[in-house]
Amino acid sequence: RGPAWMLVAACLCLVAVGLSIWHTQQPTIYATGLGERRIVMLEDDSRLSLDAGTRVRVKYTTDGRKFWLERGRAKFSVAKNPLRPFSVAAGGKLVVATGTEFSVELVGPQTRVILYEGHVAVIDSRPVSAVPIATDEKSRDANRGYLALDPGDELIVTQSDAGRAIPKVQLLKPASQGVSAEWETGLLVFNNETLAVVAERTNRYAEKPLKLADDGVGQLRISGVFRAGDTMSLVEGLSSTLGVKARAQGRQIMLAAPKESRPR
Repeated sequence: RGPAWMLVAACLCLVAVGLSIWHTQQPTIYATGLGERRIVMLEDDSRLSLDAGTRVRVKYTTDGRKFWLERGRAKFSVAKNPLRPFSVAAGGKLVVATGTEFSVELVGPQTRVILYEGHVAVIDSRPVSAVPIATDEKSRDANRGYLALDPGDELIVTQSDAGRAIPKVQLLKPASQGVSAEWETGLLVFNNETLAVVAERTNRYAEKPLKLADDGVGQLRISGVFRAGDTMSLVEGLSSTLGVKARAQGRQIMLAAPKESRPR
């Protein structure tokens, strides 16, 4: 009996050690729910700010600090450490930095990266065949498979839609002043945004989410400032400025463009 119990105890110890090692190798998950914003101080003194409806996986290794944005929007204030690169993967893109401040957002088919301070390189994390479209000379870096952003730059990547043969597009432009970080204060600021983007961002806070009747209404554009969670004020603004028709549909608010409207 003695040897048998010793064998069982040894096996249990091995299982416990294996589970402990497995647990330490698993990414840490930070997430926010409907209408919730959160700031997390990370173990390397970096700061992670999460918008509502956001999920981020985090894994620290000896040679790097790895993040995966799975949904929503997050802002990263990176503690400098050149020996441990800081990378964020989202929507087929990999943003690499050593000490800087930037945000990454997934909204519809788009991945958006805004650089506030420092420098980052945005790299394709999977092979692509489409030729990027950009707006200035810095787009020449795209031919090397990456884009180098400077403070104040915004990169917008629209993912390919194989079913509709829509090519992938990259747009590098100046970020709208005062718009890019207002969400941290509870404001939703839109500068000539499509209603599709407006609806998705609003729905991170809305108890009654917005639903678009068709693609046409989703292409209408609006500018304005709204309090996060005040969906009805947004709906009233859409009705008065664009003539959008709103009606309750169960627990959702259906938005439809007037017949005479055309996407602009």
